[in-house]
Amino acid sequence: MSKTPPDVASPPSFDEVFAALPPVGSPEYLERLRTASTQELPPEVLARAYRQLAGEDDEAARATLARLLGEKKGRPEYLGTVLWHATRRVPRHQHWQEALDLFQDAVALVIEVLPTERGRYAERAWRSFCYQRLIDAWRRRQGRRGERAESRRVEPAADEDAEALDPLDLAEDLPPWHAAVRPDKLPWLEELVGRVVAGVADPFVRAVAEDQWLSGDPSPISGARTSAGGRKPLTRRYGKSRFQVYRALNAARARLFAALATQNEVEVNLEALRTKWSASALE
Repeated sequence: MSKTPPDVASPPSFDEVFAALPPVGSPEYLERLRTASTQELPPEVLARAYRQLAGEDDEAARATLARLLGEKKGRPEYLGTVLWHATRRVPRHQHWQEALDLFQDAVALVIEVLPTERGRYAERAWRSFCYQRLIDAWRRRQGRRGERAESRRVEPAADEDAEALDPLDLAEDLPPWHAAVRPDKLPWLEELVGRVVAGVADPFVRAVAEDQWLSGDPSPISGARTSAGGRKPLTRRYGKSRFQVYRALNAARARLFAALATQNEVEVNLEALRTKWSASALE
């Protein structure tokens, strides 16, 4: 005689999870944002909370966007499928960094579109919303049908030393502050960057951002060269692969984009910043 299977409780809806949150923007909400697991805070709920906070230059808006765009255990917490699709949009013969460029472009479009009316879709289908932003980013780069697709791989340059140069190091990636704000606002921007970097919890991501943005003598990512002041490449200093270093730098960039997108003190040219980062030696 078969037994009737026990009823399995359905997971709460996004509306129910959102309704159970503390008031958006409150200290209790910030604590929940900091401590809740990925399962307890679906991205659709965070997207809804951020859309309510969008335009507010406060800690809650920045923290919500940072959680949506951030990493957990070295991987994108809510953007993993975007990175996965980005790697498959780039032909095998192209440099792997092209995929990270495309991913970063998609993240920038997520930030741009999320507060708008089109961003409402993210409250119901976060993955589909983000995938559409990836397609939009790909079309901007390659044309609607891929007609502009071409390999942009940077070939290694010959070096007198036995160790080959990292092709990504052939173009420096200094922060393009001059392109993001008016010259008279540079002190404000530098202060903001300092706050963003200081707020990065991951020590390796923070160290890479400090080196590349705040040191005044950024180290090469990898290869045989040293900086003007003799600083060794980050891969050698930290025992990391160049992929790990670039992933850390992209994580810091996502936090900076979030901070710039949610502040309303100064007009910032996010498009110029994104273009510089996307074109700078493939990140």
